[in-house]
Amino acid sequence: MENVDVIALNSPEEFEAAAPDIEYLIALLPPRGLWEKAPNLKLIQIISTGVDSLLPAPDLSDDVKISNARGIHGTQMAEFALYFMLEFAKNGPRIRRQHKEHEFTMFNPVNLSGSTLGIIGLGAIGEALAERAKALGMRVIATQRTPKPNPHVEKVYPSEQTAKLVEQADYLVLVAPLTDETRGLFDADMIARMKPNAVMVNLSRGGIVDETAIAKALTEGAIKGAAIDVFEQEPLPSDHPLWGVPNTIITPHMAAADDAYIANITKIFAENITRINSGQPLINEVDRYRGY
Repeated sequence: MENVDVIALNSPEEFEAAAPDIEYLIALLPPRGLWEKAPNLKLIQIISTGVDSLLPAPDLSDDVKISNARGIHGTQMAEFALYFMLEFAKNGPRIRRQHKEHEFTMFNPVNLSGSTLGIIGLGAIGEALAERAKALGMRVIATQRTPKPNPHVEKVYPSEQTAKLVEQADYLVLVAPLTDETRGLFDADMIARMKPNAVMVNLSRGGIVDETAIAKALTEGAIKGAAIDVFEQEPLPSDHPLWGVPNTIITPHMAAADDAYIANITKIFAENITRINSGQPLINEVDRYRGY
């Protein structure tokens, strides 16, 4: 980026000191409550798809544009979701246990083909997953705030009909943004609608799922399993009850990561700086009132 001075800020205090000169900001966890200190700010580039780390921001001027990383996570997050589903379908824990114990006993895993995948949030990530899941022979259904036909999805439900999808899904993958509408969506009542053989995969945000309710369902055997990459509190404390819940895979909010991540989001940021100074529409501009 020519004619742009780049500085690294490692704390809210450092941001506050530099704020009067900042025009463009790229961040994962932007500082809250300090936006009035940055009168020259034009652009905030969030390096994740979700912008709940920034919004709501009542003290942020409406003149400041916001962009996210939508579109750069599709491949890696779809692959992570498929990996989690295959772990449960092929009983990865048993395979590893038998290897460790030198036990040569055959058993019958199940196929993803012919099973039903329910995707909560048919955005770029959901579409990437739907395409790959259909190629494996899965029946794919999804929810979307404003339903649109998709060649890889049999049925797209409006968000208010999430329960209809949940009741059908063998695998339930959450890739919706955290908004006022999705916060707490998967409470005890919604989780109770899941099939006894169903698996939940949460790659969205911890606030969408009631962690106490999902832990209870898993402990009681009400559902088959869960793979959880995101949590209400991160890092997940070492003494958190979820660590001890059976039939659970826990990963450290890494499903979106890959070796090209920083390069890809930096390209979007640089292009958006050019666009904002030439009056062009941004890549991935966020509607701050919708939250995505």
